[in-house]
Amino acid sequence: MIPRGSVASGQARASAGGLDRRSPPYLRWAQMSHPALRSAPAAAFLAAALVILAAGCGGDNADRGTATPLGSPGSTGSPGPTGPGAAAGRERIDLAAEDGLTRYVGQGPTDLVNVSSSVALGDFNDDGDPDALIGAPQADGPGDSREDAGEAYVIFGPLDESRGLGAGEADVTILGAAAGDGLGFTALAGDINDDGVDDVLVGAPGVTAGFDPRSDQGRVYVFFGSKEFGADPERDLAEDVYDVTVTGAEGFSRLGHAMDMGDVNGDGTQDLVVGAPFAGRKPGTPPGGERTALGEVYVIYGGDGLSGEKNMARDEFDVLLSGEIAFAQFGASVGVGDVNGDGAEDIVAGAYRGGADPQGSTSGLAYVFFGRSDF
Repeated sequence: MIPRGSVASGQARASAGGLDRRSPPYLRWAQMSHPALRSAPAAAFLAAALVILAAGCGGDNADRGTATPLGSPGSTGSPGPTGPGAAAGRERIDLAAEDGLTRYVGQGPTDLVNVSSSVALGDFNDDGDPDALIGAPQADGPGDSREDAGEAYVIFGPLDESRGLGAGEADVTILGAAAGDGLGFTALAGDINDDGVDDVLVGAPGVTAGFDPRSDQGRVYVFFGSKEFGADPERDLAEDVYDVTVTGAEGFSRLGHAMDMGDVNGDGTQDLVVGAPFAGRKPGTPPGGERTALGEVYVIYGGDGLSGEKNMARDEFDVLLSGEIAFAQFGASVGVGDVNGDGAEDIVAGAYRGGADPQGSTSGLAYVFFGRSDF
């Protein structure tokens, strides 16, 4: 268990309060004595053309039918080098071996299937088998007519057959609405509407919304899972075929760059936590106010009433976390989990360009917000 206000390695800024009691609530940054956590080098860019599922690795897991998604940055689908250092941990998985692996290969060399966080597993059609959700943010849409619109693919389980995603072999293909949207940059699976079936969430940080002529507000699309999820094998977002959207507040916000889910307010339902690392409003300023690229993280509470289009420019969020350092890219990474061991799920948000040096250090900062019933 990690004590409140600290982490196991290094130190972190943590917030257990600081709520500005307006509706909707804002979490303001306060001057705290906790030194900043310096992250490991955060400048890595992961680009992959191959997703590998290692099914049943390790004894009893095979009997339970589990699968682990593994991204292969820069892969072309061909076996790579193996040997000392090729894998670490209790169990070594040789990706050059064919046995026990299922491969999904993107259509083109620049599709970027699996950019770090764009692979997820969930049961979207409620048949008891895990399904795969895979993003390809630089895929070019129908007939290659939308450059970098992005695509996302759903493969129904059992996940025991390799496929070429660009050959129409996905069970469901979701097409980005417009060139440059980058649909599939992030992908997430979880029961956001609390109906007992996993839902599909896909981020498109390059979306340009009509209310702001500037580009890259960013958007997250939500598709509710059901037994009929595969009835429509192609969903073109240019035709508004989604259940819920969450759209960034202003141009260049890039909402959807990072996202995660968890029950941060303890009501028993999964909540969406989504980052917009280039958003810039200071807490209390109106939409369109001073833009300093502080970065923002939004919390959208889940539940059976979740529906429609949520626009961050209209403050249609439940909690706003606003960064403290200009251009630090707060919200470039987010995670949800029980950090302090109290049974409530907490939020961890990264600021890529935060650090002790306010003049643009890339040592990085990680911030922890403890979950609680009044979050």
